Amino acid sequence: MYNNSFESFAGNFWLNLTIAALSYLGAMGFIVFVDVWRRITNKIQQVTLTTKIILHCTFWVSLAATFIFFVSEPSIQSLPIEKRLMASVFQAMTSMTTVGFNTVRIAGISRASLLLLTVLMIIGASPSGTGGGLKSTTFTALLGIMKSALRGEQDVYFWGRRIPDKRVRWAVASSCFYVTVLVIGTYLLSLTEQGDFEAILFEAASALGTVGLSTGITPLLSDMGRIIVTFLMFVGRLGPLTFGISLFLSRKALMGLQDEDVAM
Repeated sequence: MYNNSFESFAGNFWLNLTIAALSYLGAMGFIVFVDVWRRITNKIQQVTLTTKIILHCTFWVSLAATFIFFVSEPSIQSLPIEKRLMASVFQAMTSMTTVGFNTVRIAGISRASLLLLTVLMIIGASPSGTGGGLKSTTFTALLGIMKSALRGEQDVYFWGRRIPDKRVRWAVASSCFYVTVLVIGTYLLSLTEQGDFEAILFEAASALGTVGLSTGITPLLSDMGRIIVTFLMFVGRLGPLTFGISLFLSRKALMGLQDEDVAM
């Protein structure tokens, strides 16, 4: 057993590669596996739009986060360049896939890097994967909405294909509810706990994203703080929007949805 995650194996290339590969595969999920396999076996001419979005978002966000961490994190600047690169790749991976491992001591990284990892935990994995977070497709949809608004367009398009309005509304609703829960959780923890705000925000984002990373304040939480973190983990695992629907959807509306589903 190791009480410092994989910090003792920061320079082990094969362990880093194995954990990263398994984490990314789990985070992307079965939709990507099925689509890629069907494409390889020539059962389809091209993968679905969902798979394309997941692959592109995972790749570019991970690449950008790795680069930022590599050039800006002070705690790894003294490492040899190959170990520095491995540490950067691993921390970007572990935050976005929400697997919760680390090869760099989280309590020792800068505030800027804490914010970077917090953003990655909020973005999270993919809808068909095993990870938590807002989901890469939802994040991409928000970028699409922003791009369409700036161009004065009414609809959201990716690679020439229009995203249905229902999916766009779902992305906006999911994002709003997720951020609302995160803000409320952070606010409550700020009331009950003593510590730096960035550490509290990181703790809340980690709990809501079901990540498991921590700056080290988890064992020091008060009883009320532990209840708040537990609640955030429960909401994050269930899904913020699913949790919100269970709270606010009226019985009449729920029955209507059930009737429509049966009719279809």
